Amino acid sequence: MNNDSRNNEKKGGSFNPFKKKETGGEGGSSKGPSFSFYWIYVIAAVVLIGYQVMRGVSPDARNITELEFKQKMLSQNDVAKLEPVKNKDIVRVYITRDSLDKKVYKDMLGDKLVYAKSSKGPHFQFGYSKIDDYQENLNKYFTDHPEVREVPVEPITDPEFFGPLVNFLFPILMFGLLMVLMMRKMGGGAGGGGGGGIFSIGKSKAQLFDKGTKVNITFKDVAGLDEAKQE
Repeated sequence: MNNDSRNNEKKGGSFNPFKKKETGGEGGSSKGPSFSFYWIYVIAAVVLIGYQVMRGVSPDARNITELEFKQKMLSQNDVAKLEPVKNKDIVRVYITRDSLDKKVYKDMLGDKLVYAKSSKGPHFQFGYSKIDDYQENLNKYFTDHPEVREVPVEPITDPEFFGPLVNFLFPILMFGLLMVLMMRKMGGGAGGGGGGGIFSIGKSKAQLFDKGTKVNITFKDVAGLDEAKQE
């Protein structure tokens, strides 16, 4: 153990992993970066925002209304199939490849038309509040419009990614935040010269001496101390 370590122990300081490190030099001292618990908030916010953005969104599908779907697509026999997504309350629309050449889809898709032609879809999607009742609603439409060709309906349940991720990470992030706050609280009290902080309870005040260090305590000092106690 070198002299610097002993001097640190004499001062009664305690180790604080979140305290900024100071490096001495002739021109003064410089403080290195320390961990900031605000990053916990940043990570949690990014995960939650990402979950809300990605929930119910298909990256290749353009959002439309149910009315647009019926008037511009279904009534024109342009629909190849439909996919009601049970856990997201949306219906995904697949357009036949030949129908994508129509002007209406060129106007609706714009620059995405080329990609839409090369992909299987879905090409569009619209929200539907009661997704379990959609098949019944669609059957009624076909009954009222016999000229419209019926299309296959394939209900699906999308695999959730961000939902389980949030459920898994959120408790960990909250626990990490709690630990950081506790360490900062304890470190703030213990870093000021030995007082405060939960880790300072019961700390020994003993000092270490080198083997060759002369202890300047004589018999007279001890005797004087005993006499003072008797008085």
